[in-house]
Amino acid sequence: MKYDLLQTAWFVLSIVCLHIGNKKNIDTYRNAAFWGCITMSEIVSVLGKLERLL
Repeated sequence: MKYDLLQTAWFVLSIVCLHIGNKKNIDTYRNAAFWGCITMSEIVSVLGKLERLL
């Protein structure tokens, strides 16, 4: 449960970073904050799946 909430929080933060980046005319592929949040969301997802397996 805690991993699901943490993953959702990182995903929401990535949407916020994408929105701010678009307002400042930062290309999506160059938006490091967006990709960092997406990466953290995926890491949390993997950790949650590992915990469920063990």
